[in-house]
Amino acid sequence: MDIPLGYCYDAYITENEFRNLPTEIKHLVLVRAFILDDVTAKKYEGL
Repeated sequence: MDIPLGYCYDAYITENEFRNLPTEIKHLVLVRAFILDDVTAKKYEGL
């Protein structure tokens, strides 16, 4: 028997913003937000 498992985010960070973060905190950001490429982030900005 398998148990369905999912994870939801309510925040995102752009790929460019993520690249500019210090390595020491990147793992903390990934727990709170997902990464969108800059083009997709611009498309859905404000949602």
